[in-house]
Amino acid sequence: MKTQIWNSNSQTAMPEVPAAIQRQTQMFTSGSGSSAVAKTANVLCLDHSGSTSSAIGHNDNRSIVVGVKEAASTFAVNLLSTAMLGIISFESLAKVECKMETVEGKKLNFVSAVQKLQSAGGTSMTEALELAKKMLTKAPADYQKRIYLITDGMSTDGDPTPTAERLKLDGTQIFCIGFGEGSDIDEATMRAMASVSESGESFFQHFTDEAKMTGFLKRQTSTVSI
Repeated sequence: MKTQIWNSNSQTAMPEVPAAIQRQTQMFTSGSGSSAVAKTANVLCLDHSGSTSSAIGHNDNRSIVVGVKEAASTFAVNLLSTAMLGIISFESLAKVECKMETVEGKKLNFVSAVQKLQSAGGTSMTEALELAKKMLTKAPADYQKRIYLITDGMSTDGDPTPTAERLKLDGTQIFCIGFGEGSDIDEATMRAMASVSESGESFFQHFTDEAKMTGFLKRQTSTVSI
């Protein structure tokens, strides 16, 4: 699979993905990004629990965690340079992999941190959201705060919905993404956690295809959801 780099400014050179990551790069060019898209503070909450070692399915024998890393890496390299990003991983414990900071000049640091994730442990979703809540206090007041939580299962450290509700009341948009064919994805809880647009559209997504999930996250780098 290829990490897709979408350059929103054709005059800006995009960094190369290190050869050690062993992936090819696609370059895309779009129109100039709006100031609203530029002013986003994003947190990726990435599940790498033991169950993510299972195959994605649909004739894709790669592990779920590989798909999560591919999608997250694509999101990181496509963010506008003025956007902010932090990365939290979670299994039996949640951990800050990258603190919240402006992505300019640091995109490969984010990619490298994501690529190190390995499948292990449980699914501490509630703790991950608590860390994200703390991380987003570093965001400027005029930045739109967004959380992208990707998981193949259900929380093993209690109900994450109350934490999600507090985040949403504080103005944070929560995108909940279920990934994989497994029946363990707790859709009801994830829908309750996810934000809802002004038009009534849920910010919950379920993907069984890595390319579609990666494409969704790439589009989010140039989209402001209302």
